[in-house]
Amino acid sequence: MESHDWNELASFLAQRALQTASLPDRGVFKIEFLNKALPIAGLYGKDHYAKDDRARQEVEWVRQQLSAADLDELGFGLSPDGEAWALLVKADPRQRCRSRAGIAFQKEMLEMALEEILQKAWQKAWADSSSVAAF
Repeated sequence: MESHDWNELASFLAQRALQTASLPDRGVFKIEFLNKALPIAGLYGKDHYAKDDRARQEVEWVRQQLSAADLDELGFGLSPDGEAWALLVKADPRQRCRSRAGIAFQKEMLEMALEEILQKAWQKAWADSSSVAAF
């Protein structure tokens, strides 16, 4: 069985999100592992996590919604300066697909669910702030 340091990978993804100017301020990473049938994805935000309570609250609401949707958090990490965060998620293993088409469908469904979770958490955390750009 392969072993991964999910928190280290999440920190790496947070740093990459921060360094990639073309990425929006928050979104979903598609993560591909060879020979992995269970979909994994990452959420990220570039919103001053270490300095802004709203960013930390947004992540807390994401975690609550993940739990309610039976999605497991694999890891969490920050960029070295604390400006960006990333959270890794795997799909519900009880709904594991075996065929290529089933795996592709499950990945798409996971990504769509994560986009919705992220948007709801962002709206809840930042809705009262007129100084933040739209999602």
